[in-house]
Amino acid sequence: MAWLLAFMLALAPLARGEGAYGVRIAAAPEGGVLTVTPFARGPADRVLRYEVRAEQHSRAGKSTSVQAGTVRLAPRGETALSRLSFALSPGLRYEIIVRLFEGDAPVGESRLAYPQ
Repeated sequence: MAWLLAFMLALAPLARGEGAYGVRIAAAPEGGVLTVTPFARGPADRVLRYEVRAEQHSRAGKSTSVQAGTVRLAPRGETALSRLSFALSPGLRYEIIVRLFEGDAPVGESRLAYPQ
């Protein structure tokens, strides 16, 4: 009987819709340019709000840019949120943070550091 209670407690977040969303950040360095594409996945046709924060770190300091918007999730698979490109050169470091919101509630986040 204890295993049944544990199983039901483990499924509770899914029943509330938590854990139903995911964020993935793809990064492709090529020809001196880093192309970053964040993706969201979740229940089809849900409209989510997203924020993509990109920080560039160098000896001179830090530069931050933010993109935000809404997205309707695709029926299958992942939905691209945006595409960002950065110049690659020695001494530059990037951190990308992607956050998803359903209304005001955060439902997903992912981070990428380049180079790792």
